[in-house]
Amino acid sequence: MGGQIKIEVLMELLKDKLKAKGLPEDHAKAVADVYVRANYRGVGHHDINDFLSRIKQLEKGQVNHAANLSLRTEFGGLESWDGDNGLGELCAWHVTKRSMALAKEHGIGFATIANSNHFLAAAPYSDIADEEGFMTLIMSKSPSGVSLQGLIRTSSAITLLVTQLAMAKSQSCLIYAQPILLLVK
Repeated sequence: MGGQIKIEVLMELLKDKLKAKGLPEDHAKAVADVYVRANYRGVGHHDINDFLSRIKQLEKGQVNHAANLSLRTEFGGLESWDGDNGLGELCAWHVTKRSMALAKEHGIGFATIANSNHFLAAAPYSDIADEEGFMTLIMSKSPSGVSLQGLIRTSSAITLLVTQLAMAKSQSCLIYAQPILLLVK
């Protein structure tokens, strides 16, 4: 039989566990936020159920607990980042925030990140952008997630078509990397 836990308590527990494995405070907070958001979906996968596997990856040195995310290239509202083998949740959170900042400055933001790891589901990153009024398109090696300011979230054939077109464009103008986020303000 399951129990209940307050969101604030869960956030602190996750953050503390990540910090104990060597993540800096700000990285631990970002990753904990992603896990809590992923759990909001209530689908039972790609959420808190994956947390222990990430902890094991950190313990085994399979992912970098002190990842130094670095900018590889930039052009206007476009950026390409290196994730330094960091947690995928941290890397995707970072490019979500960067894409939003770029969109605020340039009207559109597009960020990629390479040398990352699995980032759970796309929903947490769409939610982060939704809360600030951005349209998002989030892509990885798996089906994409789309959010139009909270009105639509789908991984339909239409989304996949948009994904393929966007990826074709991105390959010609940026170093190809995963995940890709496109935000428009």
